Amino acid sequence: MNDEPKMSAYEVHAVVQGADLDAKRIVSLEAQVVALETRLAALEGVMEAKADVSALESVADNLDALSAELTDR
Repeated sequence: MNDEPKMSAYEVHAVVQGADLDAKRIVSLEAQVVALETRLAALEGVMEAKADVSALESVADNLDALSAELTDR
């Protein structure tokens, strides 16, 4: 015989409702993770673009310096 106490219908209902809420929270958190991953990818693109701009500015500065040096000759 099983001597474990039985759960009442109310207790079973409460457990099921709690599990349903947990499942909904998990779905919501998964959606938030996807949104954050999308934002992170966009930010990575922005950071790469900033690095490219910095490199181009450095090249432009070097060209300006070279041009000034050649003009002075």
